[in-house]
Amino acid sequence: MTDALHTDITEITETFQSTRSQSIFTNSLIPDQYQYVTKSQESSKTDLERMSLVKLMNDLELNQNRILYFMTLTYKPFETRTYQERDVNKFFRTFYVQKLLPYLINKNYHRVSKRYLQPIGLVFVDDHETKAIKKNKFHRRTDSNDLSKYIFPVKLHHHAVLALHPDTVEKMNYLLGENTLANSSFTHKIMTSDLQRCDADAVMYSSKMLWKYPEYQVLKGTTGEIL
Repeated sequence: MTDALHTDITEITETFQSTRSQSIFTNSLIPDQYQYVTKSQESSKTDLERMSLVKLMNDLELNQNRILYFMTLTYKPFETRTYQERDVNKFFRTFYVQKLLPYLINKNYHRVSKRYLQPIGLVFVDDHETKAIKKNKFHRRTDSNDLSKYIFPVKLHHHAVLALHPDTVEKMNYLLGENTLANSSFTHKIMTSDLQRCDADAVMYSSKMLWKYPEYQVLKGTTGEIL
């Protein structure tokens, strides 16, 4: 993480600490997110950072009119070895820069005049779940049929929370659902995908393994950078 980003997170954390009595979590996901807060004192600093990232996404949604999406990507394994964190991060960068950005904006997405359209996002590495998880955990609408379905993540994978500019939402909505990104039009490396609308609390689930994989990726839409 860069010094500038560390400074931003420090400022957000200080703000969060000063307003902890005023909950920033205002929807039905409040009970779910707290199960992903580590109970050990040793991890409290990590959890505070995670909560500050929730507030960051909450601010993007409420104050910058960004629309939030929760993305899960799993990847096809190598034939000769088990892939590592650096491998899946490379898979994501290639997919994001070479496929998703051109799809959402156009091939000139890197131009300064187009950068404001790029997503702002947080991308976290995760590994095996200890149990099945509900597929639509972060969906805004309650659907008993959907909630009865489960997914079983395989090996290392990514959870990302993306804050989209309103002008790119229509294209993103075409990708909602399961495995819409798991085809050769995007990349041969994606094994499964799931894309849902969400709110900022999805960051708590996405970052639940931050203590183990602390080098999360930050998508900075205004500069076109991946940190």
